[in-house]
Amino acid sequence: MGTSEEFSVGRFISILSRYWQTHLDRTLKPLNIGSAQIPILMFLFNHEPVAQSAIVAHLRTNKGATARTIRRLVDEGYVVRAPDPDDGRAYRISLTPKAHAIKGALREILRHWTHGVSKDFSEAERALVVELLGRMVLAAEALLQDTGEDD
Repeated sequence: MGTSEEFSVGRFISILSRYWQTHLDRTLKPLNIGSAQIPILMFLFNHEPVAQSAIVAHLRTNKGATARTIRRLVDEGYVVRAPDPDDGRAYRISLTPKAHAIKGALREILRHWTHGVSKDFSEAERALVVELLGRMVLAAEALLQDTGEDD
């Protein structure tokens, strides 16, 4: 398949990430949703209403990128921002009926991708991939903390 430098874990993850984003952007175009909005919508389907800071913490993203993504979802009518009754400086993010109407379609798009990229895997292999990637995320977080890059 090539040298280890050509096909390192990081390179494979980068390629998969680009393909994933391209697939989502193509399939979601009619809804005016891009790949960046999906993680927020999927989180909100299970946790709304929620403070924007909770979204940042769960998705492990920065505040600015999350705010811009939420603003786009507000502009497209998929979420609303309302003042947090417990913290006057914060906002709570909730889904609109428009977002709830596409919940099933979004889940099917994600299921289709997952099945497509792992169709030749056994259930044990799928579980192992998820476990190993999860461990890699934790190791990457530790590396970032060690170098002060976790902001």
